[in-house]
Amino acid sequence: MPSADTPPACRLCGATNISMQELAPDGTQTLKCSSCGLTFLHPVPAPQQIHCQYDAAYYTPWINAQAGARTKLWERRAKLLASLKKAGKLLDIGCGDGSFLHTAKGLGWDVCGTEVSQWACEHISKRGLTVRHGELLELELPRAEYDAVTLWHVLEHVRDPLATLRKAHSLLKPDGVLVIAVPNAANYLTRAAYAMVKMRTLKFYTPGERELHLFNFSESNLLGFLDKAGFRPVSAGIDKSATRFGEKILETAAVALKAATGLNYSQALQIVSVKKQ
Repeated sequence: MPSADTPPACRLCGATNISMQELAPDGTQTLKCSSCGLTFLHPVPAPQQIHCQYDAAYYTPWINAQAGARTKLWERRAKLLASLKKAGKLLDIGCGDGSFLHTAKGLGWDVCGTEVSQWACEHISKRGLTVRHGELLELELPRAEYDAVTLWHVLEHVRDPLATLRKAHSLLKPDGVLVIAVPNAANYLTRAAYAMVKMRTLKFYTPGERELHLFNFSESNLLGFLDKAGFRPVSAGIDKSATRFGEKILETAAVALKAATGLNYSQALQIVSVKKQ
């Protein structure tokens, strides 16, 4: 792995004109490609540093305090999937506590998930759902097997987004559909609200934070990754994933702004893609 003193080439376009946006107290750099705009961390943390965050303490709020709001979120996403594809075989990459698998199964899908968290895998198995423990790139899964593959706020956490998307491509049937949601690099409404409330700039990376994002995608560079991986976009828009009151207000404002101007300044992106023919 390159040292922190040697900025790497962009993982999307290969450009070397990289600028540093932030420098954290632990030496971690937030870098941005001047050519395609991709933002990413350097150096990339070790896998165990990433995986150890997803323990019982991480998922407990999902299962308890946030359960009602998250159930509605998964129901919305399952309805989206049902509008795109007749129920068949579904692979949910980074399936968390298994709630989306559970919801999709209730709509007739034959579900399977992958998850790096050992705790989450044990929790999912107790729910009677099929899950494979490990990173997608390390798992042996049947090629051209799935009618749908989903990554709900997962791609920003993986060490190699392009390889992950190419693996997803290989797992999909020729007429399969890929649905991705990620945080939006152009989340200007959230940044403005954060600055007003906290009186400071929203950082991309803070040492010890609950969730570690390795990449920050704009709509254009996420589409670039999908194109390189062999996908053709069907739709791109706002991922309506807000579960808390303040987030819902910002999401509503982002939806209205996009309807009026076409600009997507929401908290999260959602892109539906199919294989190129």
